[in-house]
Amino acid sequence: MAFRKKQTIKNITVAFFSNILIYVLSLFTSRIIKEKLGLDILGLNGVLANVISILSLTELGVGGAITFALYEPLAHQNKELIKSIMAFYKRTYRIIALLVAVIGLFLLPVIPLFIKGSLFSKKYLFIVYLLFLMNSVLSYLLIYKRTLIVADQRNYIVTTVTLFYTYALKIFQLVAVYFTSNYILFLLIQIICTLIYNLIISFICDKLYPFLKAPSKKLDQEYYQIIIKKIKALFFHSIGSVIVLGTDNILISYFCGITEAGRYTTYLSIINMIGTIIILVFDNLRDTLGNFLVTETKERKRHLFHNLVFMNQTLVSIFSICLVLLLTPFIQIWFGQDTVLPNYIVIIMIFCFYIQKNMLCVGSMKTAAGLFEQDKFVPIYESCVNLVASILLAKKFGIVGIVLGTIISTLSGPFLFQAIIVFKNIFNENPIKYFITFGTYFFRFVFVLLITKYFFNHVIKFVPTNILNFFVEAVFIFIFVSILWFFTVFWKQEFKYFIVMIKNRIVKK
Repeated sequence: MAFRKKQTIKNITVAFFSNILIYVLSLFTSRIIKEKLGLDILGLNGVLANVISILSLTELGVGGAITFALYEPLAHQNKELIKSIMAFYKRTYRIIALLVAVIGLFLLPVIPLFIKGSLFSKKYLFIVYLLFLMNSVLSYLLIYKRTLIVADQRNYIVTTVTLFYTYALKIFQLVAVYFTSNYILFLLIQIICTLIYNLIISFICDKLYPFLKAPSKKLDQEYYQIIIKKIKALFFHSIGSVIVLGTDNILISYFCGITEAGRYTTYLSIINMIGTIIILVFDNLRDTLGNFLVTETKERKRHLFHNLVFMNQTLVSIFSICLVLLLTPFIQIWFGQDTVLPNYIVIIMIFCFYIQKNMLCVGSMKTAAGLFEQDKFVPIYESCVNLVASILLAKKFGIVGIVLGTIISTLSGPFLFQAIIVFKNIFNENPIKYFITFGTYFFRFVFVLLITKYFFNHVIKFVPTNILNFFVEAVFIFIFVSILWFFTVFWKQEFKYFIVMIKNRIVKK
């Protein structure tokens, strides 16, 4: 138990500070790209990234299934089984790399159809897309070893390597764009750095697990059937996540133009940066949760879940309120007035963020428990609703309609069914109390948001004129929102739990 907590805290701490450093550099890189290459390149980058994410469906959920399969043999140090699983993983990913390459080449002729309102030539679009495709294919060849390190609760190692890789990548790309204004060179640097990163992860994995070099036995038929069953279920989940999260830029480019896609990409990149801070907490908890769910009692599982819901809601609510007040002023100062979106679009984007990120707790519990088959058809429903709603609403409402399509499909699909599955299979309970709890947290969120907006719009009016003034305002708003939020939850048992945990850690130090 102590080891799990120590590893989780180490993973989260390293990941948090690493991501902060990466985000700072990413902001400089994005600004240089916008200044040197323009909004259309930002839009093109977002659209092609979405296309490549659709190609990732070829992965079929193999990574998630293998991660789950590794929990038990790692817990019991079953080296022979680990070797067999990793050998299967290696063969599978080589096939996937080939499939991604072939399918990606078949899509090549239709790429220009999605890039509306741009002056890019077809030849240029083809070259850029092929570089995106090459980077994706290379990532499958060695990255499978990363899964073993993460499943063994050593994600801090991967995070540290990723930090250095990302910094090297961003610095080289920033210099290249600043001095050459060449987007092709920008992408070539990414391919080279991706290859080097994968080689380094592979080398570290070989050092940590030298037994992997020894010949492995054929994967036991029982384990093979378990993995295949998980892969089949995760394939449907992959469809849902890719269609819902990976098509917005494509639809915006098609219906609204590549320049609007560039503006949307700029806002979304900042929202995703904030979202990643929350995601990394639950990503680093997931492997610990997998071990916890195997070894602990139902009562302890329930207690942990309620604490995680509180933490999830607290983080998402505070960050969402800060985004409502600070996102557009930051975009205006850092990227320029020509990048600003109307306020109603920003509000609906942040509401989408609020809904999706507040599902992380339930999603992590579900994934850690290996509950993939129970709702495998829900993502198909979610994808259909998202595409139909987004396309129909986009014709009338533009970007807002596309984001609304995502919200509608999320609420009517995974938001509902993930909770039902987790409560039925892990706690043997009805999830109605969870939905009521979610509703009470949402009312707290709206209450704190309205008070904060009133205070900063009518009592204290900050008008940041430069980046330094902005950060002073951001710190002030963050502290104000945090204090106000804690006043709405201080009486809850979950709040007291985290206060006691923090006090204990301070006393130990």
